Amino acid sequence: MLPGYYVHLEAFPLTPSAKVDHKALPEPEFKGNDEYVAPETKEEKLLCEIWSKVLGIEKIGITDNFFSIGGDSIKSIQVSSKMRIEGYNVSVRDIFTYKTIEALAPNLEEIKTIANQSLVTGEVPLTGIQQWFFSSSMRSKHHFNQSVMLNFPERVTEEQIRRIFTHIHTHHDALRMTYRWDEGKVIQQNHDLSYPLSLVVNDLRGNPASKEELLKLCNELQASIDLEMGPLMKLGLFDMQDGTRLLIVIHHLVIDGISWRILFDDVEMLYAQEKSGEELQLPLKTDSFQLWSSKLLDYRSSKSYQEAIEYWNKILDKEQVIFKKNYSEDQNTTHDTSRAGFRLSKSTTDKLLGEVHEAFNTQINDILLAGLLMSVNKYFGSGALQIHLEGHGREQIIEDIDIGRTIGWFTSLYPVVLEESGEELSELIKSVKESLRNIPNNGIDYLIGRYLFSDIKPVNNSQVIFNYLGQFDSDTMERAFEIASEPTGDAIMRGDYREYELEFVGMVSEGRLGMNVTYNIKQYNEEVVNALMSLYQESLVELVDYCVNREAQELTPSDFSYKGLTLGQLDELKNKLMNDEY
Repeated sequence: MLPGYYVHLEAFPLTPSAKVDHKALPEPEFKGNDEYVAPETKEEKLLCEIWSKVLGIEKIGITDNFFSIGGDSIKSIQVSSKMRIEGYNVSVRDIFTYKTIEALAPNLEEIKTIANQSLVTGEVPLTGIQQWFFSSSMRSKHHFNQSVMLNFPERVTEEQIRRIFTHIHTHHDALRMTYRWDEGKVIQQNHDLSYPLSLVVNDLRGNPASKEELLKLCNELQASIDLEMGPLMKLGLFDMQDGTRLLIVIHHLVIDGISWRILFDDVEMLYAQEKSGEELQLPLKTDSFQLWSSKLLDYRSSKSYQEAIEYWNKILDKEQVIFKKNYSEDQNTTHDTSRAGFRLSKSTTDKLLGEVHEAFNTQINDILLAGLLMSVNKYFGSGALQIHLEGHGREQIIEDIDIGRTIGWFTSLYPVVLEESGEELSELIKSVKESLRNIPNNGIDYLIGRYLFSDIKPVNNSQVIFNYLGQFDSDTMERAFEIASEPTGDAIMRGDYREYELEFVGMVSEGRLGMNVTYNIKQYNEEVVNALMSLYQESLVELVDYCVNREAQELTPSDFSYKGLTLGQLDELKNKLMNDEY
């Protein structure tokens, strides 16, 4: 654990028995978060500029805590990537360790080596998440996409889009993947530049049914991907009355949430170069998806992996909350789904992204999952809640590998067991926080051990999956494009099997947290789901207000460098200190 503040003393005050007199220690004097401290050095100015762009905050001081002004693990990856473009090697771990620019700037290191920039071709080992996908019950594996519709108000031409995406298609090797089945085994193949770029163009100006026609064309694109034939990225350019829409459909096997942010940056950069007549050029590539997946095979022999496997094989045996279904339908398909949700106010969202975490040194998932556990226990009864949690999966488990600007499906997916440990909100928050911190390597080992090597024993699947996608406002601010309001069509085939009964997805847009749950109407009725989500919203607001109004910060075992300390042991130590028995 790193101290938040340092106080210089000539000597420690002592009690008559020669122990440290804690009551006589002076209180630290520090500048409050509302006092702006300007950057002075070149490194501080660069960090302030990049933090400002990533977080969407105009003025950032060097004493501002990254995680108290809206930063999270996804934003830290973006900072790391942008710093690398500027020639500095800043890891996500660095940002979690040195939470202010004042602390981080002196620890910056210039990049000494660069990744191999040559074209990537050949066979690529499947990763854990890819193996999970191919072993799933999904019938139409070809139709499992992610998609975004961009709106260019100033219009963009077919020639411009072809040049921009030909460059992207060349630079990001994973976008040239295909998959074939060979004697029951899936072969992932990275192709050369003969692999085609797919772009369809339609002029819908003057069409009185342009919205309906646009949706029809979007659905056609969504359903057109073939894993064996490729390409796995399909583009649709649509001229509308009020601008140009660009639909980007990419099969999930080669894209994830971080990859979309990389793609947004690249489209913006290349579009600006295209408009000014410059040569199209992107920052240097980071290590390839092929290299990453190959190194995972060697990772099995590491001490880190072995300790993680031991953890996973003993943690998943607690009695769980049962989500009582209203109907007995066994089949769970996308055809029978509905959605319920809520949006927090901008004021509550601002607190959730910032000052709420000062009370217990939390991160946003700690509070979101504490609220979910709180609401589920109120509605369905007390007990442990097992959910599957999605993470970005770009963990630093392999030395000398940098995938900060690499497009691909790196997602981690792992079970989490959450349970309340008392009646106080503080006990709930600390319990959830410690449950998440105790997970080795942020859960990346689970799919590796379960699907790559079969080192983890099979367990009953959770009914619930949770995924916080982060903040997208700052990712599309001040760009030549914006996220379009029109629907993008069916990313997954209608009527296909779903892996989970309840899918919780949260995202911050327009400055407000939106939380939605997708459920099967033949298993749960609307009143039950709406009541659960109403409780969830109330629980989040209650937790936010509780943390913001709490005066003193309380640390938990994971805040200390000593491993193996429990919440109970830490409470005992605190009581001893308060009674001057230490």
